[in-house]
Amino acid sequence: MRNHPRPLTSETFLQLRIRSSLGRFPPSSFQRVCGNFRQGSCGRFQFAVQSLKDSDFVAKSVATKDSKQLSSQDELLANVFWRFLQLRGYIDEKHRLTQWGVCLEQALSGLDPADALEEPTFLAIEMIRFGLLNSKQWFSHVSGGPMRGSGKIADEDKSLNMLVSRLACIAKLQHKSIGYSGPLSRQLLCYRSLISEVRSTLRTLIEVVLASLLLSGDADRDRNDWGEMSIKLPFIDDNDCGLGIAVRTYLDDLPLQANPTSPEARAEVKSKGKEWFQHSDSFTGNLDMAFKLWDAVYRGTQSAGKELKEGKQWEDANRWLAERR
Repeated sequence: MRNHPRPLTSETFLQLRIRSSLGRFPPSSFQRVCGNFRQGSCGRFQFAVQSLKDSDFVAKSVATKDSKQLSSQDELLANVFWRFLQLRGYIDEKHRLTQWGVCLEQALSGLDPADALEEPTFLAIEMIRFGLLNSKQWFSHVSGGPMRGSGKIADEDKSLNMLVSRLACIAKLQHKSIGYSGPLSRQLLCYRSLISEVRSTLRTLIEVVLASLLLSGDADRDRNDWGEMSIKLPFIDDNDCGLGIAVRTYLDDLPLQANPTSPEARAEVKSKGKEWFQHSDSFTGNLDMAFKLWDAVYRGTQSAGKELKEGKQWEDANRWLAERR
């Protein structure tokens, strides 16, 4: 389908060598666009897409035979992210943002670096493109999905709860350094396995991009920061489904209230969080983090245009969640 990206196959890896012109440019032009990144005001994915909104920079981003090798770690990692995004279809052959690139840029544009939601946001966009982030009944044979809804719209409540909870699974529950204690969900645990597979494959791809840069002679290999570079590449930490369970539990308890969308009902249900998740740092803080991720991804979907086939469901879910968060 049109909104499904090209699979990550051996053909994709072979294209790394063919499509390797992105990013070798005069160091002076790189210095001009990397100021915000070095000041810590944005993450690497955000820097990669926002820098390509600068037409002067894009005009100088095509490598020539006389281009110098990449030497500094920042230059090398920036090129890794650009080439990775090009392979995943966020950047075209002329180094401009595609429709999905615009979607990603919009999703990342409002994030606070302190929340560490850049990687979950990117991963969520990828899950959408693969047709995996929706409310379809992927695991109807196992328990743990939303159980409650309000009256005639009970089924719709459960469906939208599933979408919001699945998105929350991509981020992490802030929890004390002790074994998890709280509700369980086989449904979300199974969904977590899909996220983990996508993350693992993307990690492999971005490592291959780095190896390609080094093996092709585009970057200086006489260095001693190999371990540091590896750690700075994304998709290294696996996810859990704890945050998704927290969101599902909260949204699933609201229909038990007389007026599920009232401020009093929301406050009452949030107050139960300490009982449900005894060792979480803050139940309301975890919910807020999940809803920040929702806001970022939803903002991106509004810029996906015709590439997004399930836009109406996202709009319906956003209106539904606005009354319950």
